[in-house]
Parts: sequence; C-alpha cells; structure tokens
Amino acid sequence: DGYKVMTPTVSYPGALAYDGANMWVTNFTADTVSVLRASDGNPVMTPSVGHAPNGIAFDGINMWVVNSGSRSISVMRASDGAQVITASVGAAPHGTAFDGANMWIVNHAANNVSVLHLDPGPHMTYVMTPSVGSHPDGIAFDGANMWVTNSYSDTVSVLRASDGATLATIPVGHEPYSIAFDGANMWVTNWYDGTVSIVRAADFAVVGVVPAGIHPSGIAFDGANMWIANPDNNAVSKR
Repeated sequence: DGYKVMTPTVSYPGALAYDGANMWVTNFTADTVSVLRASDGNPVMTPSVGHAPNGIAFDGINMWVVNSGSRSISVMRASDGAQVITASVGAAPHGTAFDGANMWIVNHAANNVSVLHLDPGPHMTYVMTPSVGSHPDGIAFDGANMWVTNSYSDTVSVLRASDGATLATIPVGHEPYSIAFDGANMWVTNWYDGTVSIVRAADFAVVGVVPAGIHPSGIAFDGANMWIANPDNNAVSKR
C-alpha cells in the first residue's frame, strides 16, 4: 500500500543492494557503505571503500562496490564486511550487475564494460572489456544477455553474456539511465523525456513507451510492478 515503514539515516546515498539479511547502501560523499538490518533498519557496520562509491551488486557471497571516483571496485565479504580484494576498472564506473559467474561494471567515461571474475586466492581475472555506446549508465541481466543503457547515444546495447558480442543496439528515448527486467521485458528510464521504454527481451522489439514523471532515474521490479524514482518530484511512480 506504499506505507512508509522506516527511514534509516545514511550519508548521501547512491545505490543499494540486498544480501538476504541486510541492505547495503553506498555513501557517495563519505567513501563508506552503510549496512542496515533489513528487519528494523538498525546499522550493522559501516565499512570503508574507495572514493565516491556509487553502484553495488551482490554475487551470493560478496558485495561488489563500484568506486566511481577512484576507478575501482571493492569486493567485500557480506558476512562481516571484510575487504576481499580491490580491482581497477575503467573511467567513471557506474552501474554493475552479476550474470551468475562474472560481475559486469559499466565504465561511463570509457564507453565500455569491465567483466571481472573472482577466483580463489583471491585473484581477480579480467575476462573481457566489450565496447558499448556513448556514456553508458545502467545495466541489467535477462538470464542470457546483458543490457546496457547508453545515455548519450539514446540507445541500449544488448551483449551476449557468454562472450560479450553485441547482439543488438536498440533506440530508446532521450538520455536512457536505469534499466530493470520484469521476466519478459526490459524497462528503460528515459531521463530527459520523462518516459520509460519497454523492450521485449525475446526479440528486442520496443513494445511500449509510458509516462514516468519528471526525470525518471532509478527503477526496480517487485515481482508485480515497476517502481520508478522521480528525484525532481521527490516521489516514486509505480507502474
């Protein structure tokens, strides 16, 4: 019903991810991550990471925190926040997503994606660095392919997860930002247009464009509906 459950305090939050028990929130200006118990919002720990942490994703064991200001990614053990390894990526890294084996990190200023694999040791393997469109931001996995929003190209690049090959480059709205999968379609927020483009994953066809408030940014799926952040309205749209 949209009722506000609680409002835990963090520090200039940028992105968040869930590990099954706790929420991990990147604190962009503090160079830390707030780990909050999901049941009641109480702080569990606040581990330090690199400069200007933004994106974050969970691989089932570790949290991967994208440090946009230091061109790196901090891998942290979810159970206790211990730093496992820090690896370099491209310029201005932003969004990140896990394909079940490798972590994909979007490099906004490099127009490519770093694909990394964590081996025992720990040792970081650089799997590949596929190119995408201009100034990529968001990324999402459909079970076979990675979808990357290209904010300056007004397109979405579809990359085969197994080898990074480009399968399609799909025109969407102006300045696509975030992206989320509903099990059949990808939903792409078009920041400048105030819309969301709905793209069928099976054949890459654009099947709809819906209004989504002023400057839609983040988007997430709850199993039934899409929730879209509207920062200029201080609101969330539910579709």
